[in-house]
Amino acid sequence: MKGEGRAGSSHGQSRSKRNILSASAGLEAVQQVGAYGEPGPRKSGCRSRYWSTQSENLGRPPMALKKQFSCVWILGLCLVASKSSEVPSITDRKFIDETVTTHNKWRSQVNPPAADMKYMSWDASLAEVALAWAKKCKFKHDPCLNRPNGCVKRFKFVGQNIWLGGLKGFTARTAINSWHKEVANYNFNNRSCTKVCGHYTQVVWAKSYKVGCAVENCPTLRALFVCNYGPAGNYLNSRPYTTGEPCSLCTKEEKCVEKLCQNPLLIGKAPQEIAFNSFCLAFILMKIF
Repeated sequence: MKGEGRAGSSHGQSRSKRNILSASAGLEAVQQVGAYGEPGPRKSGCRSRYWSTQSENLGRPPMALKKQFSCVWILGLCLVASKSSEVPSITDRKFIDETVTTHNKWRSQVNPPAADMKYMSWDASLAEVALAWAKKCKFKHDPCLNRPNGCVKRFKFVGQNIWLGGLKGFTARTAINSWHKEVANYNFNNRSCTKVCGHYTQVVWAKSYKVGCAVENCPTLRALFVCNYGPAGNYLNSRPYTTGEPCSLCTKEEKCVEKLCQNPLLIGKAPQEIAFNSFCLAFILMKIF
């Protein structure tokens, strides 16, 4: 796939029912402390007080003020460095909302329309597994997908999409949109792909109602984005959804929300987070105090 990001690979159900719509997708061209001073000779470091005689300070700013400015400068460097390589965490509210919203946007807009498309919501356990795998920076599928209940106990099998692209400007929306573009390669009537399309079919697999994703900053500033889906989609010789009037096949427990079947009992709250660079914070505190 050309462009900034590489769609990666898509993994659905294992065993005898696994769909191999994108078996080798994306694998073909991957290479996607401060010291406390005492009176007398001084040591370097940010301090909150300064030992000196009055004559030493005459006509120039107090050294304590200079040191504090130095600390602020170091903090600024830390923040800039942190921002340049920062990736959203799996508890980042904006990241979660963007991931879920983008999935549901494409699920509600399938053509032909779906009668049984479930509303997708966030799953923290799937996200934790996605993060653990993303941290390995391997552009291939997690082996846990091949084992019954191997990824999470809640789902017998889990589906997975992977995207590799530039870190600068990364968003979950960009990656998911690239998967959706594979719709051009999928023939709904005969259930076949002209090119890679397994990422698309997993995104719009009607019975997959949970998603958990993570992104990791891998070497050479590449973003590895991993999404896990429960239960898995991409069954061999099966269409991703049933056509018909939107929501016409929702269960009695579900309500129709933007052409999707939503079960309120299956939607949990995502955790909140205040992000900070702990290393830089600890370093500055040690310097100041």
